[in-house]
Amino acid sequence: MGIYSTYQFSGEFFSGIIGGLSYKLVASSGLFLCLTGLMIVWFILSLGMHNPSKIGTFTLALLY
Repeated sequence: MGIYSTYQFSGEFFSGIIGGLSYKLVASSGLFLCLTGLMIVWFILSLGMHNPSKIGTFTLALLY
């Protein structure tokens, strides 16, 4: 497994744990408010991001 998929599945695992604990502590309405706040923070952070530059492709011809 590569690094990308390791982090992806680790994120799914830990987000499930954190989501379950949050639901247990603050119930559904509190969890909704926390996630709404997190979404607003992420939106504000994303406003400062720039579009990635275009990449070029390079094709090698294989000789048979």
